[in-house]
Amino acid sequence: MFFSQMRQDEAANYLLNKDGGYFLDIGAGTNCETNWRPPGYHSDTLFLEKQRQWTGICIDLEQYWVDSSKLFRDCHLVQADLIKENINDILEKYNCPNIIDYVSLDVDAAQSKVFNDFDFDKYRFRFMTIEHNLYMSKSDDSQLAKECQIYRDKLHSLGYLMLCKNVIFDNHGAVEDWWVDEETFNRHSDLVASDINCKDIKI
Repeated sequence: MFFSQMRQDEAANYLLNKDGGYFLDIGAGTNCETNWRPPGYHSDTLFLEKQRQWTGICIDLEQYWVDSSKLFRDCHLVQADLIKENINDILEKYNCPNIIDYVSLDVDAAQSKVFNDFDFDKYRFRFMTIEHNLYMSKSDDSQLAKECQIYRDKLHSLGYLMLCKNVIFDNHGAVEDWWVDEETFNRHSDLVASDINCKDIKI
């Protein structure tokens, strides 16, 4: 059973197809009360943890999400305000490996700061889903559009390749990009797409 809202966990499972991987889930909660949601509601990493024996770090602003997740998760669960804290301090504290199989970056108001703080020289990833919410942008000159271009330029400069650009979620529009390292791209270049509904990605 997959849990992600936009098939991110299904994509990580398909693209990497490994047991015992490592994830970094930044903004792991759902930004809503959990007492009426099923365990793992919209989690990008719970399937990987429970079905493929991955481990990793989940970070969220809300203490109630961390506390409720302790009832059914075994990974590191960290409450942190990433506008005030540096993501690299957390990764060092919890001994994050230098190679991270999957990074989910969806941390709302702290998104740009976390991206700019992140030590891409120290930590490499195989697959990243990064939210940009361009559906909320009214022009190419908007702040959202400018921030998205910063993300894209930086990741390109580091040698990562865009697998799916502007992944669309029903009733919203373009929400995020999916990036991979060169090895993963070469194995799955048939999936390259732009402005595609998450339901239509062939995974």
